[in-house]
Amino acid sequence: MTTTAFIRTELLSLLPQKTRIRENTRSYSPPPTDLRSIIDSIRPELSRYDAEISRLRAELKILEEDRLELETFHDECYSLLSPIRRLPPEILSHIFAQHDLASTPILDNAQPPQPPLPTAFLRLAHGPLMVVSQVCARWHDIAIGTPTLWESVDLESILWETSDRVTAKMMGILEEVLERGRNSSLFIAIRAPGGTHLHIPSLELLAKHAERWKWISIAGLSLDLTGLSAARGNMPRLTSLSLYGDFSANSISTFKDAPRLESAEFGCTPGSWDVLQQLPLSQIRSLMCFEPLGFAAAMGNNPLPCLALLSHLVAPVDFELRLTPTVIHHNWDLTPPIPHTTSNISSLLIEFLQHFPEPQIGVTVAKILDSLTLPAIKQIEFDAEQYSVPWPHNEFLALGKRSGFSTQLQALHLWDVVITQYELIECLGELPVLERLALSDFPADIVSDAPEHLLITDDLLVTLEDRSIVPRLASLGLQGLLKFDNEVLLKLILLRLDLLGDGEFNVELYWLKGCFREFEKDIEDRISQLKRCQFFFGPANDEIIGDPE
Repeated sequence: MTTTAFIRTELLSLLPQKTRIRENTRSYSPPPTDLRSIIDSIRPELSRYDAEISRLRAELKILEEDRLELETFHDECYSLLSPIRRLPPEILSHIFAQHDLASTPILDNAQPPQPPLPTAFLRLAHGPLMVVSQVCARWHDIAIGTPTLWESVDLESILWETSDRVTAKMMGILEEVLERGRNSSLFIAIRAPGGTHLHIPSLELLAKHAERWKWISIAGLSLDLTGLSAARGNMPRLTSLSLYGDFSANSISTFKDAPRLESAEFGCTPGSWDVLQQLPLSQIRSLMCFEPLGFAAAMGNNPLPCLALLSHLVAPVDFELRLTPTVIHHNWDLTPPIPHTTSNISSLLIEFLQHFPEPQIGVTVAKILDSLTLPAIKQIEFDAEQYSVPWPHNEFLALGKRSGFSTQLQALHLWDVVITQYELIECLGELPVLERLALSDFPADIVSDAPEHLLITDDLLVTLEDRSIVPRLASLGLQGLLKFDNEVLLKLILLRLDLLGDGEFNVELYWLKGCFREFEKDIEDRISQLKRCQFFFGPANDEIIGDPE
């Protein structure tokens, strides 16, 4: 339809008369004689303008709708060129996996024992994956059809203890997850805190997929694993096993034949440690034991029954012993001794958790070292969450002579250990093949009334310049109050580089809370120019005493 161009009214030429009209209004002068005719001529023009505006608005609405439709079509066309559409399914599935991991709440034994029911379902059903699967058909096919995205199974006891309806829903979801995972490896976590029994039907369903198990973790007070008995002898992929709770020999026998099992983590009551010996411990390469101190000793038994497992380890093993105090207080001097054990572990980490009494830490470490002979040891480390570890000097020297530290020990990490310079130098004199050493100062503690412990001084750094002391030292970690001269540290670095020939000498320097100070510019420049020295300077674990991250 052809439209005639709108013609502006000639009455606009009368607008200059507005000034005269306004003056008449203010002065109450008689109006112009032609005022009535002016008014009558304006009214039809206003109607004509209103009609034109209405027409233009209708056209504008049509134009806006057309533009929106064009813009939508443009975006749809342009989206076909989007780089994400060109990503192969392998990359998208990796992105989906990271999204699933990052968006799923993480739970462990240190958190409240029972998560909310929605959280438990979210973890089991892979909620984040279900969200991305609704973006488009392609994403749906990738999210649902990639077996490795469904390789984790998380079961919380709230899923089977709430109601029969909730339990039935759990079983349906579990079946779907296992089906979508097809033949991919399975990573299974089952938590039943607070005395709740395990759910036998879900265990039996998991046992049907035992040939897919790669990693399994079960935690609870009473672990009845008979529901997994069908898995016995059918775990060709299982490499990692984690068990926390009280279990019987019959339950443990399920994992007796696991040809690839190499990593294990255990935390149990005193009476359960013995039954673990029927596991294929000779295959283990990494072992972590969590032991609440006090229960066994209070009953007159071996205070640390978990150490009996060490004698069954054949190949070099990384061993971590995590200790926590219990409500049962006892005098270590009155407890039975820890039976002596000879073990081929290659590294030893003793970690004291929670508010472990400092005097008890010292006695505990001494008794542990007295009970061991470690002929294959390469690394020793101590860690304490709350207090520092008093150095068991005589026990360490005796352990070194029994175990042959002079030809074996390559790393000694004393981040959380209070040791004097005399004790340190005497120990280092017995460690000629040591390559990595970590030391720490300790500030005064107002709460425990502990005085400042200053180890890293000019005198110590000068002593370490001695070429006869740990001649192979290639890595030095210092966590301190920074009360030494930077020139002395630089001289030590240069001497150690010279001693190592073509080898590298690396230094990690951490300042404790409130102890930061700048390095002199010329010293910093000289260190940065050393091609065979990697130097790091930063805060100690958020400026809190502990193992730097």
